Amino acid sequence: MKLSRLALSLAALAGVCLATHAADPAPAPTHVPPARFKVSDPDLEVTVWATSPLLKNPTNLDTDQQGRIWVAEGANYRSHAKRQPEGDRIMVLQDTDGDGKADKSWVFVQEPFLLAPMGIAVIDNQIIVSMTPDLIVYTDVNRNAKFEPGIDKREVILSGFNGRIHDHSLHSVTVGPDGQWYWNAGNSGAQFTDKSGKTFRIGSAYDPYYGRSNPGDLGWNPREIAGAKSDDGFVWIGGFAARMSRDGSGVRIIGHNFRNSYEQTVSSFGDVFQNDNDDPPACRVAFLPEGGNAGFCSADGKRTWQADRRPGQSVPTAEWRQEDPGTMPSGDVYGGGSPTGIAFVEDSALGAKHRGLLLSCEPGRNTVFGYYPKPDGAGFKLERFDFLTSNAEGKFAGSDFLGGNNSVTTELHTFFRPSDVMVGADGAIYVADWFDPRVGGHADLDGSLSGTIYRIAPKGFKPTVPKVDLSTPEGAVAALRSPAVNVRGAAFYAVKELGAKAQPALEKLLKDEQPHLRARAIWLLSHLPRAKARLLQLMEDKDDNIRLATFRAIRQLEERTGSGLPKPFEGDMRGAGTNDGPWYAWQSVKVWTDPSAAVRREAALGLRDVVWRHMGEGRNFYTQEAKQAFITLAQRFDGKDRAYLDALGLAVRGREAEGYDLLKSSLGTTDPLKWSPRWAWLAWRLHPPQAVADFKIRALAASLPDAERKRALTAIAFNGSREAAEAMLEIAAATDKAIKADAIWWLLNRKDNHWSGHGLANALKSRGIYDADKIQLTSVVVAEPPKESKLPPLADITKLKGDAKRGAQYATACYTCHRLGKEGVEFAPDLTGWASRQPLEVVLRSIATPSADIAHGFNGHELVLKDGTVIHGLILADGDPVIIMSTGAVTQTVPKNRIKEKQPLNRSLMLSAEQMGMDAQALADVAAFLRTK
Repeated sequence: MKLSRLALSLAALAGVCLATHAADPAPAPTHVPPARFKVSDPDLEVTVWATSPLLKNPTNLDTDQQGRIWVAEGANYRSHAKRQPEGDRIMVLQDTDGDGKADKSWVFVQEPFLLAPMGIAVIDNQIIVSMTPDLIVYTDVNRNAKFEPGIDKREVILSGFNGRIHDHSLHSVTVGPDGQWYWNAGNSGAQFTDKSGKTFRIGSAYDPYYGRSNPGDLGWNPREIAGAKSDDGFVWIGGFAARMSRDGSGVRIIGHNFRNSYEQTVSSFGDVFQNDNDDPPACRVAFLPEGGNAGFCSADGKRTWQADRRPGQSVPTAEWRQEDPGTMPSGDVYGGGSPTGIAFVEDSALGAKHRGLLLSCEPGRNTVFGYYPKPDGAGFKLERFDFLTSNAEGKFAGSDFLGGNNSVTTELHTFFRPSDVMVGADGAIYVADWFDPRVGGHADLDGSLSGTIYRIAPKGFKPTVPKVDLSTPEGAVAALRSPAVNVRGAAFYAVKELGAKAQPALEKLLKDEQPHLRARAIWLLSHLPRAKARLLQLMEDKDDNIRLATFRAIRQLEERTGSGLPKPFEGDMRGAGTNDGPWYAWQSVKVWTDPSAAVRREAALGLRDVVWRHMGEGRNFYTQEAKQAFITLAQRFDGKDRAYLDALGLAVRGREAEGYDLLKSSLGTTDPLKWSPRWAWLAWRLHPPQAVADFKIRALAASLPDAERKRALTAIAFNGSREAAEAMLEIAAATDKAIKADAIWWLLNRKDNHWSGHGLANALKSRGIYDADKIQLTSVVVAEPPKESKLPPLADITKLKGDAKRGAQYATACYTCHRLGKEGVEFAPDLTGWASRQPLEVVLRSIATPSADIAHGFNGHELVLKDGTVIHGLILADGDPVIIMSTGAVTQTVPKNRIKEKQPLNRSLMLSAEQMGMDAQALADVAAFLRTK
């Protein structure tokens, strides 16, 4: 039962007992009133477009070309999977009288198999539902928006996604400007075969069992296949994003190693943006380069970021591995939250000033974030603001980064939980609200299953939906102007089907003054006969984004036709203009030297395909043209742009050693102490075996800044060769304090993974660096809290006047585990600013009964050693040795052969208020002090 509804019910019951003639209590609210919202643009207003009972718990939404809104519902969510035995519903909502409010809804389909589906897409009469383990396509043959089994079709287009009703599983489909279906899945794992016959095996270090037996929502543990190679020749890990043809063939992974990205959005130029979440707080919104590795777990998918967190690294840096070669820039990392739906706004009723607006739902903060992505080298600069919020004061509650159930409040403004956002067919912005006092932790507390769709539009907006006619060239091309992304998708397929008949209308669209509309025509031109000459002309365009979209369209044309196969070179894009002879997008010198770093980035990514798809072992590394392309592209690296640097690394993925040799003669130097910043970064990104000796010299060079020396250590650590392991041993034996501790850390970290076959255990022991038999271990046990509390009810404690000065004295105990401002340690969640954002009762509850709800990422374990020693703490590294951090940030390295048992602690590592000697007044005093910080 939802908490506020429960409180009202108890109050009502008490009223009945005291006065039998008391009036019935007012019904509990089912949505946050529009007046409670703040929108960033004063010319916009928030209205309720639809609310319960027209819909329940919306997980995802989309619009069709008639302006109706389709909703995937999640009444059967997680622990409430049997709440609606007939299954969850796909609903259709409609505003029949054009007054800006839905007045009609009906069920498109409901079946027991649907248990909180996480995605819906409507593409003409195809309705795509993401319901793990399947991606289901319903075809509404008679177009009556009701699924009728005897008439309509139901097809499972892909299957094999793990996590039956798990948030970290399959999410929604979006049609890109290229006509491809874009979709993603979280890090629960996947083993699926596309319609081309390629099988993908994607595991991760995520342990959904948390050391327990299978809780029933997963078929298998993703750790079982972590590091497995897929049929495309790559190892993909963690959460991932993909694109494919609409028939389920040609799946191409476009990014991986996420935690649980809920959705992605694609601009008309082909730029992909996504969000991703994690606990402890390091949620992010980022640009996703093709093939990008977000870094959530190790490159082989076997270790968590916590296991590889290096001394001194902040959580955001360690979690997204920003100091590791081979990971993409993390974008805007904003802290705690639980990001969900995302949308890119180009054509809308909001007007030209909001064109290029990126919207990202953040239910953990009761907010929809806004960004206007700005090109920044080969990446984007993302500056965040609150586009829509019910919580402008920032007093959040009920989210994992705040303590989960322990932080739940009855304040209505904290119940706004935006699950999805889209641009409607009428150009307005629509936001789906799950409405619940709790978000995250697979929890929901709202027994009423309330849900709402809000509309954000100019004040006085009168909705009109342009009529769509996909049967004529003019009508189909006109529909490419739709503000709704999947309506444009339907238009794309109609134009493609019309073929050459549509070319005159496309040429008109190509002359539009808006670049994003021109780009939509470019993608379709690549599907029409004799497109090469026209596309080559567009590669000369003065607009960077037009060249970028054109280059991407050419790359996809090569994917479809196979014209990128390595054959004897017969010319390149400079001379091509017909369909005669092969031509390769990356072979244009103008692309290699394009003034736009984004275009050059895409050229580098194009080289990766040549290496992997078409060059087997024992053959030449590159054609001569590709070699020169790679060198020229690398010469234009400015020594700073990490997005560009990562693209260069991806260009030679799996052939880094050959790539290094190609570049060293023109960019490197024989003296490793005289490396330029550009070459130092390139060498670090590629880190091949032949560079280990040079990296060792740099690591040992006291003349270099510490940051560069540590970067050299990192490059060595990411090389799996025996030479690398021996080099690290030599560095660890040195007396230089600036790097000695780091080198030892790397040796302990790598000895059971990258360097497991190099006999490091004996070497460490013989050199006196690490001897498992001589390590002294200390017992650290967190006492169990009393079974019955002697404290008065929290409601009574809230009435006490707290003394912050006295509370500061008690709070000294907090510093042994928490960081508070510049003081304390990073063992438990950072308390800086936390208490000031919470209701007083939430703060008191978290101190009084910390085991009531443990923040994600802070689940303790118990190690029982063979000699009887017991250690309670957080597992930082679960290899050999096991590294465990206990109260006070005391870290111990425990050899695996000395451990008898390892099990979850199942209670907080924090002592309760009574265990720390606090009475009710002391508790009030501590809370008062914390609220000043």
